[in-house]
Amino acid sequence: MNESDINIYHEYNHLLTHFSTTMASVSDFVSNITDLVLPGDKNELVASSDIVLSTMTLDGMISNVKFDKVNAINHLELTDRIVEIGCNYGYKILEEYKTWPCYKDRMTKKQRRVEQNSGRKQGLGTHFNSQITFTIVSEKDTLHSYQVKLFTNGRVQIPGIGKLSKRNDELLEDILSVMCSYVMAYPDALMLNKANPVDVDYLMPILQNYKSLTLLADDCMKETRIIIDGPKRFQLLPNIDLAALERCILSFKDSNRTPIPIDSITFNPERYSGMLIKFSTPHMVTKNYKLDKFIELAKLIYHKKASKSRPARPATPFEEYTPDRCSCDGECSEDCYTNRKMMRVVRQMQYYWHINSKSTKRFRAKLTTVKLFRSGRINLDHVNNHVQAITIRKFIVDMIMNNWDEIVYYEE
Repeated sequence: MNESDINIYHEYNHLLTHFSTTMASVSDFVSNITDLVLPGDKNELVASSDIVLSTMTLDGMISNVKFDKVNAINHLELTDRIVEIGCNYGYKILEEYKTWPCYKDRMTKKQRRVEQNSGRKQGLGTHFNSQITFTIVSEKDTLHSYQVKLFTNGRVQIPGIGKLSKRNDELLEDILSVMCSYVMAYPDALMLNKANPVDVDYLMPILQNYKSLTLLADDCMKETRIIIDGPKRFQLLPNIDLAALERCILSFKDSNRTPIPIDSITFNPERYSGMLIKFSTPHMVTKNYKLDKFIELAKLIYHKKASKSRPARPATPFEEYTPDRCSCDGECSEDCYTNRKMMRVVRQMQYYWHINSKSTKRFRAKLTTVKLFRSGRINLDHVNNHVQAITIRKFIVDMIMNNWDEIVYYEE
């Protein structure tokens, strides 16, 4: 073999080695092609757009409950299941509870809040008025403790409950059974009538918090940018320019009607990293948004015009209205009968507005707070139901998709 043949042989081996290395790199690249996020591809790896219920507050009624919080707190004792009892006129806690994994120091935060608030308060001012808060531990969940607020008229509130799955249904049954048994154990302090039983009349969610994603979700991914540096691949994550999104929403609001009216938009990065959007979502009474909003506005006007001191309780709507002066002799005319019906409706509205009024606190509109972060994460607080949460999220996603080039930017 001459020298030229030797050179050709070495060159051939070099090319063969380089070709094998290159093909191995290509093979590895092709085998890992699913690591890339390509919109529209079958192997698209994006997050789900599902809205997840994080926490909720349940409101209900326990029958045959009537007590005076000042006297009741002195007679109530702690048990192995009810480890903490508190109201504005007393506080008790089981010392062993402080060493359990489900212990949560709630009083320190409440006392700090009282020091910052200089307004009028009842007693200590660390708890809600007209109620006693019971902290209950359950065998169904050993890592958390749950608070039950029992009001003087039997109304009950349970905050911090997660999604109502089968496991949480059993948890709620356990908590409510402990609460009812405890009430029956103190008939003189908590019960209205010793002869009648104590039962849960109803229980329903009144406040629901949801979590979800906008960017990188399966319905909010218009464009994906990928940098390939040799065998390495980098995907640029999109971010939301919240200031630009605020301008787009305000511009849209001026010329179009939003699916749910927007009360305010706040973006102040010096105080809070996210953008706060407050939607007007009145309490659902008639299941009709326009009528519910009308009732809310009527309450606002009533509380704005009403004096600070609480007026005398009006007659119940079921009492018959008798005019002071009636021109009919013996038998009322049709006009008088119509006037009676109209005044009965007026009395009904006055009565219901009265029972919803307070002398120390004005009526406030019900708002849903949406917290949107530049990463695309979104929190929806104080939502009435799941459908309402889906509607609000869809509006935010549509605003991002329709103004993608202006709102979304990428960071290397």
